[in-house]
Amino acid sequence: MAAYNSNFNLALLASAAIASLGITCSGLQFNYPSFDKANKADVSFSPGSGIKDGFLQITPMTGDITDRFGRVCYIRKTLNLWDSRQKHLKSFRTDFVLNIPPLQQNTTGEGMAFILTNNPSVPLNSSGQWLGIANEQTDGSPMNRVVAVEFDTRKSYEEDLDSNHIGLDVNSIKSVAQDPLSNVSISLVNGFDLFVSISYHGEFRLLTVEAMQLTTRGLHVFIQAWPIDLAHHLLEDVYVGFAGSTGEFTELNTELNQIKSWKFITIDGDDSGGGSDRKVTWFLFISLLCACAICAICLRRRSQQRSRLPFDSIEMMKDVPSV
Repeated sequence: MAAYNSNFNLALLASAAIASLGITCSGLQFNYPSFDKANKADVSFSPGSGIKDGFLQITPMTGDITDRFGRVCYIRKTLNLWDSRQKHLKSFRTDFVLNIPPLQQNTTGEGMAFILTNNPSVPLNSSGQWLGIANEQTDGSPMNRVVAVEFDTRKSYEEDLDSNHIGLDVNSIKSVAQDPLSNVSISLVNGFDLFVSISYHGEFRLLTVEAMQLTTRGLHVFIQAWPIDLAHHLLEDVYVGFAGSTGEFTELNTELNQIKSWKFITIDGDDSGGGSDRKVTWFLFISLLCACAICAICLRRRSQQRSRLPFDSIEMMKDVPSV
């Protein structure tokens, strides 16, 4: 986790540079390198969700964990996403480490999602394919007031892409955009951490998702951008959080839905005249800087793992009894 903290520090340095150009970060901000009981007052938990082993547990990890759903939202402060008088949308960035370990190899549950919503409460009966986002009665209703980036681990209906993809959901689990992860050798359920950065550019109405995973086979990277005007789907003050679900399977054929760390920063500024290009440049610079930082961290971990191998082999040889 210390390596991931260095990524957060680089992002904060970039934010300081933006402040010197007249762009402020006075909106919603928080940083959780890990989670403990002291953080419980900051977050709303649906029944079965909680904090355990330093992680946010979006769905239960003990007891009956099948056919469950959950939602966890930051409640200390809402994100003032847009101004109804000026129609100005805020820009923001969130970074988190996601892990969806299956309880048995090559099996999956349903998945989880990062959400922007006007309602922190989880819908009833939103287990299985509904991902804690909607249910059979409410799916597709504009009254849901939720936009989500889903990390889907099971193909649940005909239009669902596959059992390993990222999608953009608007008031429904039927994604408006979907992209496979297998094409870049990323697996949501292989037990390896997934480093995720989601950025929104308020002026361009552009949502960008970056996901990186370091496995024994190397570093794998996913980047995608989707145009979306969040003001069309969400009221001004928004909760940010995570939702997830498991399905109706035997206990061994499901998963845990965990968030290991989470950072959020609002990027805002004065919209008057000629600073627009400069803001765009620095916003893109933040994304590039954080992406490079994650790459460097992952490559460093890989190098450390490789350098450790000969030492581990020697240690194993020491343990072999002599004949």
